[in-house]
Amino acid sequence: MQAELERVFDEELGVQFSLERVNAKRFRTKASAWRGLVAALKHEELFDTVLAEVPPPVATLLSEPPRGGVFVPAIAFHFVYRALEGKVDDARMRAIGQRSMHRGSIPVLKPVLEALLRLLGTNPGAVLRRMPPIITGQVKGMTVAVTGLHEHEATVHVAYEYISGLPRTSFSFWQGILWTVFDLCHTEPREATMEIDEARASCVYHFAWD
Repeated sequence: MQAELERVFDEELGVQFSLERVNAKRFRTKASAWRGLVAALKHEELFDTVLAEVPPPVATLLSEPPRGGVFVPAIAFHFVYRALEGKVDDARMRAIGQRSMHRGSIPVLKPVLEALLRLLGTNPGAVLRRMPPIITGQVKGMTVAVTGLHEHEATVHVAYEYISGLPRTSFSFWQGILWTVFDLCHTEPREATMEIDEARASCVYHFAWD
């Protein structure tokens, strides 16, 4: 099934999406992250809206999300982002990203995250600094780097390697993913901004906390 999904996304959906051609075998994410997205869409009562607007292979993934630790084509996320464009604001899309993490990847990564918190404490900066390899272990085809770190501030750069022309919702979603670090540390950022570079399919996220 996985091989067939990759073929469909690589050969058909990359063209339908009108972006640079995407190699689904390189641009992929763990199924747990996809299941988290499905749970978040249902919680926000957006599942049916999205289901009606995505191509059939994406609709199948939404209705029958794969189990276990397999990888799924990450471009599927971008059909969801496009379906939500103009329907949700940044705050709501960020909340979807947060809930996706809490319902999907975080339970799977719980032993790793608990060990990290025991080692570093609940300092958001220290935890953020260790997150890039954890995140990129869950999604292939993206670069995540902490490019600036101070006592109460951090800058994180997120870039897509195989895709461009992304809607704003895709970057708001990633702000929610990063925001979960503050959830784990039982605090909230005092400031959170995004600087989107559409030409480079990337975004710089700045966080400040007390």
